Amino acid sequence: MSDKAQLIDLLQKIAQADETAYRQFYEFTSPRIYGITLRMLKRRDWAEDVTQEAYVRVWYHAGEYHNGRGAPLTWLISIARNLAIDKLRSQAVRDADDTQEPDALMSALPGPFNASMDTQTQLLLQGCMGELSEAQRTSIFLSFFEGLSHQQITTRLGEPLGTIKSWVRRGLQSLRRCLER
Repeated sequence: MSDKAQLIDLLQKIAQADETAYRQFYEFTSPRIYGITLRMLKRRDWAEDVTQEAYVRVWYHAGEYHNGRGAPLTWLISIARNLAIDKLRSQAVRDADDTQEPDALMSALPGPFNASMDTQTQLLLQGCMGELSEAQRTSIFLSFFEGLSHQQITTRLGEPLGTIKSWVRRGLQSLRRCLER
């Protein structure tokens, strides 16, 4: 059984309140999720809190996962990423004084979530990502959000290097066309 199929099966069992499946899901995915949140937040305590909250959400919302929308790991990563962004935003607000501009608060966010990308552009990018094939979306996500090399993606997905490069290149071309519309 592939990792994706195994995670789908575990999520279905978690939706039925299966604690053993939840434990297996956690053990299989938590190192990756913690690594992502730690890279985003750069503080162990925040990363631990956000990772824990992500798994609490998995427990309560496993039944909301839909296989057609993407891989289970992509779903989980998006939950953790959104929680990490929320954490950064809330911390930026706490640290900001009353005279600070909203753009300055947004600049505290890492990577593509900074002040140079407004909310409308972020929503457009998310919509365009949704138009990609699952393979392209996953490859781009692993490359740009997890920072994996093409060779590492090859190992993770079990696909040939040329295939991974094609998925990333074609996915980026599709994103460019979509964003230029």
